[in-house]
Amino acid sequence: MKVAVIGSCLSALVAKQLILSHPQLRAGDIYYHLRSDVLLYLVSGKDGFRLGKNDLTAMVQRLFRNADRNRIRIKMQCAETCGRLIDSIKNSDLILLDPNYDLGRLAFSFKNDGKWTVPYLCRADTLADIGPDVRTLPVLSVVDMQRNWTQILEHISGLNPNGRLVFLNYPATGFAAHDYGGDRVARAEQFARRFDSKHALVVPLIELDKGSLSAKGPLYFATPVYQLIADYMWSALEDDIAPLRAQEIITEAQLKAAVATPAADRPPRHNETNPYRSLPARNFWRTAVADPFMLSIADLYRKKFDISQQDRIATCGSCFAQHIARRLSTAGFNSLDVEPAPADLPAEEARAQGYGVYSARYGNVYTPRQLDELITEAEADRTLSEVWSRDGRYVDPFRPNIFEAGFATPEEVVAARKAHLAAVRRLLREVDVFIFTLGLTEAWMNAKQGYVYPVCPCTTAGRFDPQEHRFVNMGFGVSYSHMAAFRAKLKAINPAARMLLTVSPVPLTATAENRHVLVSTVESKSILRAVAGEMQRNFADVDYFPSYEIVASHPFRGRFYADNLRQVRPEGVDFVMKHFFAEHHPAQAEIAEVVEDDEFCDEAFLELERLKGVRGVA
Repeated sequence: MKVAVIGSCLSALVAKQLILSHPQLRAGDIYYHLRSDVLLYLVSGKDGFRLGKNDLTAMVQRLFRNADRNRIRIKMQCAETCGRLIDSIKNSDLILLDPNYDLGRLAFSFKNDGKWTVPYLCRADTLADIGPDVRTLPVLSVVDMQRNWTQILEHISGLNPNGRLVFLNYPATGFAAHDYGGDRVARAEQFARRFDSKHALVVPLIELDKGSLSAKGPLYFATPVYQLIADYMWSALEDDIAPLRAQEIITEAQLKAAVATPAADRPPRHNETNPYRSLPARNFWRTAVADPFMLSIADLYRKKFDISQQDRIATCGSCFAQHIARRLSTAGFNSLDVEPAPADLPAEEARAQGYGVYSARYGNVYTPRQLDELITEAEADRTLSEVWSRDGRYVDPFRPNIFEAGFATPEEVVAARKAHLAAVRRLLREVDVFIFTLGLTEAWMNAKQGYVYPVCPCTTAGRFDPQEHRFVNMGFGVSYSHMAAFRAKLKAINPAARMLLTVSPVPLTATAENRHVLVSTVESKSILRAVAGEMQRNFADVDYFPSYEIVASHPFRGRFYADNLRQVRPEGVDFVMKHFFAEHHPAQAEIAEVVEDDEFCDEAFLELERLKGVRGVA
């Protein structure tokens, strides 16, 4: 946890003791001696100080007798430092503030290039010269302080909703003991009684024992005082003790007693059961997403069950599933292949015929409905007789790209599909983990027969008939029912089988809806993500792996996509699989980059068809 200080030596010295006592804390940025009107100006999003460090140094050397003593103020109040204030607030876990410079300090505004700067703070007796370029601002009243600090804490809470704030009232005992301005003590007491905030833990005004004062000066105390305040803060923030009322002035003995009072001895508080207080950093956007560098974002996936290298894994789905299948094989997982290529078939030719792309030669399976219909057809031991033609050859409409050259006769198509379905039946009985990547909700179906195709007729082969072929866009209810039905059928065949679902980050090539393809893509992926999430929640044997979120979410700024903003770059696949292997095979979490082929995607034919119409591509 990072601790920031926006205050005086009180906050700085308390922060020091806090960090020394708690190794999980580390020092963040420090901003010294900002009066509340100055701080309010800065956290409100204004431009901040106009004086740069060199200008401010020259101004201090001209105005103050002992400019060297002001070097810390110069460093902490110049434009270069204050310009980082908002970023510091956003990136800190704990922020300490105090109103010391509201209590008796004068503020001076300098004219620079014809404009008045934000006020700079100093004591009146340090001014050696007040020329026409300097004007004195009024000392803040108690009411102004309350108003300023209330607004300041609201701004800081808005900038960092998950950060914890502590407002330290400055102990007034030191002022009184060293005769450091009675009016200052009076204002501090009034402020302590009147000020309270729902945005911060407020440390009350403390009357210290005489032995707790330091001979160093009126604003310094013995080290045990800073340690006591640090202990009180930490105990109150961690709900180990009940916080004291900010409006009351307490003695040092009362503060020690409060720190020593355990939680069991105090009455319950309204926020004690707040479920967010004990959540880890991965549950909050700032600490899990906004703060880390994008490639350092981790812990995106927690496995629901183990997947070992001995488990027989089947892969199926849309284009992105091909990447997962290859990476699992490369990492030594036991990937099923129930339709291996003939031994004498060259590797390139084998892939063109659909061998080794998935665990069976089903080609791309885009929708839950298509997957459900595949298992139904396989288990029914029936083969659909529809056949498409292309350039005098014949094509399986349910696997239009598994044999690029096509078949010589319709009978060969049906026979090949019958053999394929037999292999699918064997796969369903042997598989331990079935990995399915959901890709689309849009599909084209045979209106007369009631089944869907992986692609629209006529884009790869066949003939489009508007009387026979109908477009469907399946919503959550239909998609979920088919996904749940597939699981039920798989479990009836193979009770020990488990499922791992993912959603493809590859956008739609085209949409048949009358709207922009980006809108259709977001809707489709949202439905499929919801289906996968509901399956994960409802079934103990179904897990979800967030490949979609890792590639497509805006924190990664599209860096994993190729120039066409569709294909996923190899480095994106590396990053995705790094998260998978971190849970299931940690030794492979840092695998070397693998050169990937372009995914074998049926949808790409739609883009080619569009180019034909636009550019006359043959």
